[in-house]
Amino acid sequence: MTKFAHLVLGLSLACTAIAANGPFTPYLTRKPPQIIRNLGKERQGNVEIQHFVFFSRTAQTANGSVRSEISALIARPVQSGRYPGILLLHGGAGHAQESIAVDWANRGFVVLAPDLPGIGDAAKMPNAAGAWKGKYGEDHFLVAPDVTSSGIFDGVLAAVQSLYLLRAQPDVNPARVGVTGVSWGGYATITVAGLAHKDVYAAYAIYGSGHFDLGSAFQRDALSKLPLEQSQAWMDQLDARNYTSGITSEFFEAAATNDTFFWVPAVTATLEDIHSHKNLVFAPNADHWMDIPGGCQHEDVQGVPHDNAWMSEQVPYFEYLLKRKGKPFPEVISASEIPAPGGVHQVCFQVRGSVGKTAASVYYSTCGAPWKSRKWVRVTAEQRGKWYRAQIPAKVDWLALATDSRPVTVSTGIHVSEGPVRVVPTDWVGGK
Repeated sequence: MTKFAHLVLGLSLACTAIAANGPFTPYLTRKPPQIIRNLGKERQGNVEIQHFVFFSRTAQTANGSVRSEISALIARPVQSGRYPGILLLHGGAGHAQESIAVDWANRGFVVLAPDLPGIGDAAKMPNAAGAWKGKYGEDHFLVAPDVTSSGIFDGVLAAVQSLYLLRAQPDVNPARVGVTGVSWGGYATITVAGLAHKDVYAAYAIYGSGHFDLGSAFQRDALSKLPLEQSQAWMDQLDARNYTSGITSEFFEAAATNDTFFWVPAVTATLEDIHSHKNLVFAPNADHWMDIPGGCQHEDVQGVPHDNAWMSEQVPYFEYLLKRKGKPFPEVISASEIPAPGGVHQVCFQVRGSVGKTAASVYYSTCGAPWKSRKWVRVTAEQRGKWYRAQIPAKVDWLALATDSRPVTVSTGIHVSEGPVRVVPTDWVGGK
């Protein structure tokens, strides 16, 4: 075993121990939280929306005990039945995504969308309460007197409790529950899936990751400016890397190569940590927006505007995994790079499980350049039998990308030609 492998194994074992004895452990009861206020119901077409507040925890602060009360909504089909569930987690400075929840409910899912404390904008959560209700972002990396002082702790805890509440709904099939989130909600998706284990059947994270110290705006702007013991405490207990080993669900990561917040090395390391069946797409030349077929849509089927939290390919993903409707996502497999005549290299790969006509290509960029400012150059891949081939310059970083007719777009990870090599495996096995 190499020194690097020993290091990775040691980190993995340390993170597993932290997860087992971490700050969330006392709350992992699998019991739904108590709803303390019902705020009324409304109906939009064939969907009923229920607004309410649930009790999360009592925080001990310098000013005494403070109750944390979480506002949330459930959107469900009006027609009685038993449905799969989706936990919908918004991004930073956001709040419960009612329009997206209604869209999912129209498609035959029961959806719980909480206002995530710490992660969301407290000004948009008038019915919630807690020590975290300050200026957005000011307590993200607060660890004194301990990490439960961080608003991110409260956000993840509320997401886990929301999952328990969703699974307890009488019209939800608890064996078919998915979780999805964007940005900080993507980070929360990863962490919740790891904490909840088999209570999550399918997860779809958009932009989020762990391993903030390997490359992120959070490391650059916040963690690196804290005293070492404080940044280490946050990383050792709240970074998503501590919980990825607990993920048993199907997992999909949608990431942007030029993302402002979650950089390629952090996303890649997070994927390496996940041992359940996984798949991914990196959107080339994209920043916190998935500009690919099957990616971000400006409006849903009802014409309601959406933001970067909505990807159209999430529909066939959750419909297949939670309803067994349609077919699974394709996978880009057996990707390799070999020298070719003329001083160029040839990338070879296969696409397994695509539906209908498939378009495939390879994107490459100059190695060593800052991830945020990279320009990814597209080369069309030619199909020869089961194989796709594309020629690229030598000593560049690259990824292979494929889109089927639904459209669903998937890719390999980033293949790095120089420096610390972190290549996401392309021949993942297993699945459901």
